[in-house]
Amino acid sequence: MKRTSMLLVIAAVFVVVAVAVIYFWQSGNLKKWQKELLSEKPTISKNIFKNVTFPVRCSGLGEGWTSYTNQTMKFSFCYKKEWGIPKLEDLTSTPSKQLVGKQWNLTFTNNPEGKRFMEYFPIDIYYQTLDFAITADGDRSPGPLMTDWEKMDLSKTEAQLTKVLLTGEKGMTLSKIKVAGHDALKETGFFMGMDGAKEYVTKWLVPKTMVDEKYNLEISVYDKKFAEDAEKMVNSMKF
Repeated sequence: MKRTSMLLVIAAVFVVVAVAVIYFWQSGNLKKWQKELLSEKPTISKNIFKNVTFPVRCSGLGEGWTSYTNQTMKFSFCYKKEWGIPKLEDLTSTPSKQLVGKQWNLTFTNNPEGKRFMEYFPIDIYYQTLDFAITADGDRSPGPLMTDWEKMDLSKTEAQLTKVLLTGEKGMTLSKIKVAGHDALKETGFFMGMDGAKEYVTKWLVPKTMVDEKYNLEISVYDKKFAEDAEKMVNSMKF
């Protein structure tokens, strides 16, 4: 009887020791495996979201807001339903010797309170290839109201950028901001219209952005009454 009890005790001790050894071996290997896994460089993680447009949530903006998603360019934003339907147009679909690169315009179909600036809805979204330019006799310098993207060095201060980009525009101010996490500029104020009258404008300029390919993105609002909602739209953007 004593012999049997002793054997049972020895067997129990052996089982406990064996379980402990297996546990600590697995635990050590598990920790080692976890450490190796975490230390691996995420070689594919950068591409996981490359072709994904994160949907925007517009409910926090109040009633009357909805979302727009451009699956081709992979960007989305919130806009007010009363603005109408977003309409995308390829402005360079017809070949021209005066155009270099590609440019698209996204505007809204409603035109409240009659005709406005340039007879369009007062909010415009443009994006263009980095080489886009309007040429005239070989001159590729930007014309009036056109953004000189090549001079937009965001490593410079706001004061330096103002001197470079807003020369002669005394009624305009400039600030460095973020749009969808990307470095950008915001220009706002008044400029002289074609009839000599002061015209309001706020621009958000986001250079070299988008997902698969890089484009210059410009959002403009030409009516101060729309400025607050236009800013909400810009702040909702994801790409």
